[in-house]
Amino acid sequence: GAGGSGLVTTGAVIAAAAASEGLRVTQLDNTGLARKGGEVTTHLRIGAATALASATRIPEGRADLLIAGDLASAASPAVVTRLSADAHAVSSTEALPMLEQAIDPERALPVDGYRERIAQRLPAGHLTTIDAHDIARHALGDTIYANMVLLGAAVQHGRLPLSVAAVERAIRAQGVAVQPNLDALAWGRLAAAAPELALGLYAAPASDARADARAGVPADTPATVDFFAAELERYQDRRLAQRYRALVEGVVTAERALAGAAGELAACVARNAYRALAAKDEYEVARLLTDPGYLADLRRRYGDDARPVFRFAPAWLPARRATRDGRRLKRSFGPWVLTPLRALAALRFLRGTAFDPFARQAERIDQRRFAQRYCEGLERMAAALSPRNLDAALEFARLPESVRGYGHVRKPALDHAQRSIDRLLPCFDSVPATSAGGPAEGTAS
Repeated sequence: GAGGSGLVTTGAVIAAAAASEGLRVTQLDNTGLARKGGEVTTHLRIGAATALASATRIPEGRADLLIAGDLASAASPAVVTRLSADAHAVSSTEALPMLEQAIDPERALPVDGYRERIAQRLPAGHLTTIDAHDIARHALGDTIYANMVLLGAAVQHGRLPLSVAAVERAIRAQGVAVQPNLDALAWGRLAAAAPELALGLYAAPASDARADARAGVPADTPATVDFFAAELERYQDRRLAQRYRALVEGVVTAERALAGAAGELAACVARNAYRALAAKDEYEVARLLTDPGYLADLRRRYGDDARPVFRFAPAWLPARRATRDGRRLKRSFGPWVLTPLRALAALRFLRGTAFDPFARQAERIDQRRFAQRYCEGLERMAAALSPRNLDAALEFARLPESVRGYGHVRKPALDHAQRSIDRLLPCFDSVPATSAGGPAEGTAS
C-alpha cells in the first residue's frame, strides 16, 4: 500500500490476531518510502511454531495472499514476483497518483494495467477486487479505513488462518479508533459476501428534498452550492459566498433558458467556481491545520500524547537548501507552530487587501488574476450561452480542475489555464438574439 494509509496498523492487527490464536507470526514493515503516498509493504508470515522459518521477509514465489490497498504499489515487480503459483489477492480498485501525475495532472494513471499485471501472476478467479476506498469514504467518512475494509474481505473469503473474533479482539487491543475499525472490518465482510447489498447501503442516494426547492436543477446541484457557499464563508466571509452563489445562479438561469433545465454545465460550474475562489494559500492552510475537528481526530487516532510535526516550505522564509532543479525543501515544525497558525488563520480577513503580507508573491498574483478572469468569463458565458458555444462553455467551466499542486507544480498548469481563457473567451463575445433576454437578465453579481 501507501504511506499514511494505515497499512502498518492493519499488519499489526493481523499479527496480534494470529498470536492470540496460538500461531507463530513474524512481521517486517518496509517503510523507507513511508511519506504520505510513498510505497510501503508489510511482510507477514503465519504458521505453526515448529514450521515457520526464522526469516521475516517473504521470498519470491512464496506469498499465499496479497492484500493490496494501492494497485500501483501492489503491481510493482518487488511485490508481484513474491506471489506463489496458487496465491490469492484481495485488492482495492484504486491506485494512488504517482509523481508523474503530480507533475502532469493530465497524465493518465494506468489502473487497468496495474490490475492486469497482478491478475497475470494469479490463477483464474484468484483476484478479488473491492472498492475499499469508496466504501471507507462514504460509509465511514475517511479513506484511512480502506485497508481494514480489505482485511474484512480477506477474512470473509477465508484467505487468512484467522477467525473473525480474533481479528476483532486485536482491533480492540490496539485501542485506536476501535469502533470505526470494527465497522470497516464488517463493511469489508459484507462487500465480499454480498457486493450488491453493500453497494446499495453505502451508495444510497441522498434525499432530494432540497433538490425540489429549485425546479430544473440537477438533484445534487443545490446541495453542492449550499455546501461550497458555506465553505467559502469559512474560507473568507459571506460576501465571497454570495459572489459564488451569483455566479452559479447566472449559469443555471442561462442553461435553463437554453435547454429547459439546468444540467451538466451548472453542476460543473458549481464545483469549479469554488475551486477558483478558494485557493489554498497560507491563511487557508493555517485554518485547516488548526481546525478543532481535525486536531480532535488526530488525538482520537494517535492518542492525547501524540506530537504532530508539520512540514512547510513557505516562500517568505529563506530557503536553507534546494533540490537540483531549484525546488525548496520543506522544514519541520513541532506542535508549537499551532499558536502562530491560529493567529494567521484569524487574519484571513486581510486576504487580497493592501495589508495582506502575502499579496505580492508572484504565485498569489497569478492565482488572483486567474480567479478574476475565470469569474468574469462565467458572467460573459451566462450572458451569451447558445447551442454554438455550449461545448466551449463546458471546457471553460472545467478549467480550474487542471490547476493543481503548489509552486513549481502549479505554475505550468496555471499558465496553461490562462492561455485557455484567452482562447475560449471570444466564444462568448456576442449575445445570440434568441437568448439575449433570458440569461442576461438573470445574471446579477
